[in-house]
Amino acid sequence: MRRHKNTLIALGLVLIAIVLQTTLFSQVRPFTIAPAIVLLTVIACARYLEPEAALMVGFTAGIVSDLVGGSSLGLWAITMTVVAFATVKLRQYEVGGVLVVAAGIFGLTFAGQLLYAIVGTLFGQGTINRPDLWKQLLFPALWNVVLAAPIFWVSTLTMRRDERRWAL
Repeated sequence: MRRHKNTLIALGLVLIAIVLQTTLFSQVRPFTIAPAIVLLTVIACARYLEPEAALMVGFTAGIVSDLVGGSSLGLWAITMTVVAFATVKLRQYEVGGVLVVAAGIFGLTFAGQLLYAIVGTLFGQGTINRPDLWKQLLFPALWNVVLAAPIFWVSTLTMRRDERRWAL
């Protein structure tokens, strides 16, 4: 029962992130590049989900992002599913400390953005040929490292609330 509840909570968090990404961060773009909040939320939620649920949440986040955004259908779905899979495979290294988690967030976001650019180019969007591609890869990854603390806090608070107990 708890697993299904966490999946529903993760889907809710992803929908909130999509709304923030498409409304707030479409207007507010620090250094002209917005953070990848949806990608960060998928990473934060996949840490607490079973592998199948994490992949489903990543795919759902991607397909809804594709539907809301202007990209070809399936590009974000592929990207976020791969990032959710990588998060599931790498989550045991989270105990390595804050620097390991920050490096993981940076790496997963950078790899996700790069995968999106490569797949987008394969599907005719020409993303790889953009002169400012390095900005579109580097800045969202840096912003996600900065924004990881509040997003991870919310995901931990909502998805692991039954595990916290007061010592008597």
